[in-house]
Amino acid sequence: MNNGPSSGLTNGEGLLTMIDLKLIPAMPQSQISVSEQLQQLRAVGNKLGLCDAVDALQAAFGDSLDKLDALPYGCYCDLEEGQEPDGCVIDEGEPHKCIYASKIERKEQCQYWNIIAKG
Repeated sequence: MNNGPSSGLTNGEGLLTMIDLKLIPAMPQSQISVSEQLQQLRAVGNKLGLCDAVDALQAAFGDSLDKLDALPYGCYCDLEEGQEPDGCVIDEGEPHKCIYASKIERKEQCQYWNIIAKG
C-alpha cells in the first residue's frame, strides 16, 4: 500500500490526519470483551503512531486490561431520577419485555448496557 504524500493517507510528513480517518470504512460493533477491544485499540493506536494516547490508556488501566471485564454493568434504559441501573431482561430469558433487547442477541450489543458509574 502506498502511504506517500499523494496517497491521501498522510499529511505529506508521513502523519495520519483526522480527515484521513474518513477513508477507513466503518465496521460493525465488535462482540468481543471490553478488555479484548482495548487490547486491539492499543495495537491499532501504536500502529497509527498514537503512542501517547496508548500510554495514557495504559497508565489509566494498568498492565492488565482484564480488570475491565470485572467492572459492574447495568441497564440504563428508561431510568427515572434516583433509580440505579439494573440487570438485563436477556439474562432473565425475557428479551421480549424490552424493545431494545428483542432486537439483539447479547446485552453487550445494547446502547443502554453500560458501566455503572460510581456516584
